Amino acid sequence: MSQSDAEKKETESQIVQDENKPILAPDDKQDDRPFHRKVLAAPADFANWIEELGETYDNKFLIMLGTAQWGVKGFMYAYVLTSMEWVYRSLGVPGPSIQIYKAVALLPWTMKPLFGVLSDCYPIMGYKKSPYIVLTSLVSLGALIFLFVVSTGITATTACLFFCILQVSIVDLLTEAKYAERMRANPARGPDLITFVWAGITVGALIATGTIGWVLEAGGSRLP
Repeated sequence: MSQSDAEKKETESQIVQDENKPILAPDDKQDDRPFHRKVLAAPADFANWIEELGETYDNKFLIMLGTAQWGVKGFMYAYVLTSMEWVYRSLGVPGPSIQIYKAVALLPWTMKPLFGVLSDCYPIMGYKKSPYIVLTSLVSLGALIFLFVVSTGITATTACLFFCILQVSIVDLLTEAKYAERMRANPARGPDLITFVWAGITVGALIATGTIGWVLEAGGSRLP
């Protein structure tokens, strides 16, 4: 038997062993508690998990990440995206044209590589991320106030929505870069950090989706 055939046979044998290997090794931690005890202990387990995550990545960092990813990308983005069609309908825009204006408003998502290069090449006062996040947040806040208070036309409305999505895009991009750095420094808890981010985004989006109808009915299409 040639050396290549022996190596091939060894590789196939290793694959079979890996496929037969249990997902949980015998020495892995397994929760043998009854289901009802797991449910009752869930809040305490969650608090312990957050505490351990904070010890690894710092509580201030988790608060910043929660505000940016949960609040902005999860909750705010879902509100703005859902209310776009209602805003345009209130302005008398026909259905096909609504999709065109929405595409323009959502352009910042496609411009994320440009924003990344811009923040890296042109730091503000020595900082590459936080000044851009603060500036775009202020611009977005001004756009939302203008959209709610001032009776605008289609072009101004699209511009305001563009700046709102611009904030979400830049905040998402720069905070993703930051937690990617932290994950490289502490890779063992990286999956937990990803779970922390995306679980919060999902919950924020669910809350926004569940309440947007009441807000639209009570305050009109411009309130969200």
